[in-house]
Amino acid sequence: FLLAYTNLFLGKSKSGSQEHFACPGSPEYQDAQFLSIELHNNATTLIESFSEKILDTARQLGEAKLMAFTDPITQLPNQRAARSTLQEMVAEAKKQQQSLSLMLIDGDNLADYNQEFG
Repeated sequence: FLLAYTNLFLGKSKSGSQEHFACPGSPEYQDAQFLSIELHNNATTLIESFSEKILDTARQLGEAKLMAFTDPITQLPNQRAARSTLQEMVAEAKKQQQSLSLMLIDGDNLADYNQEFG
């Protein structure tokens, strides 16, 4: 595309057989301007299409990440989310050369509580 776009400004003929500088007002210059507009419109459409696909993919990725890091019943962060957050915090503590504390709480009969209250 860039090569074709550059050649248009050089006044390359439609057949592509001869390359020369076209003077404004000449038929070659008119052809080059028309083709330039046509290529520009197609490129704009293509860029808009890619932009929409990129945004849609980013949205889908966000939804997938939310599903992967959230318990479907309680909508609370799951173990995968906890591990990811812990890794981020450890990396940040190392970067800042700071210490990090982690407190784990283990409840007795948690399975019974979970069965009753979800």
